[in-house]
Amino acid sequence: MPPQFGASTRNPPAANTQIAIDLDIDALNAVLFELWRTGWLDARLREVGLDTRFNTDPIVTEYLSIRISPPKLALPPVISAGDAGKLRLAADARVAIEDGASTVGRVYGALDFTLSNALEPSVDLGALELACERRPNILVPCYGDLVSAVRDRGDEFHGALTDAFARLIADIFVDRQVGADGLPAELVITGAAASLGGPATLHLELTGKLEPRL
Repeated sequence: MPPQFGASTRNPPAANTQIAIDLDIDALNAVLFELWRTGWLDARLREVGLDTRFNTDPIVTEYLSIRISPPKLALPPVISAGDAGKLRLAADARVAIEDGASTVGRVYGALDFTLSNALEPSVDLGALELACERRPNILVPCYGDLVSAVRDRGDEFHGALTDAFARLIADIFVDRQVGADGLPAELVITGAAASLGGPATLHLELTGKLEPRL
């Protein structure tokens, strides 16, 4: 039978509240799959503008003729447990490479997340590889020196990657409404902070406010 909600004799709840959610690797990958399936992750990638940052880099504009398109995820990203309590997110993307002719590039990359209850999240470039499609389903290594140079500059991406992760958490959870039919109010999430809740577990602290249903 559906739940019955009678009149409460208790004091009304505070307008502001806080809840916590622990997501293990399976739950995180389920969330990532749905965000990938709906195209939401690709839209966030376009907003980050990795292609624009690369194409307008002074070294690229002065010395290189290569230009790239916004990357598009070919498969849902996958999170796995890394070393020393880290989480690793691996992704497989496609990018159009213009360098006198158009080539499809397959980008394989990984981000390493360091999360702590006492520190802000920290995100670093963990891996980066590129292969080009000589013909459909025929891959060859390409632009090895360029990829190596980008990997060597990984420390320069730390701040941008960390900021992008914080925005991603906010975009997923903030301003979401949690409620059910029959309840007089719903919870509106107003803030989200991530930390490591345990081995290979993402702990989310969510702040919110209760708003009456109209």
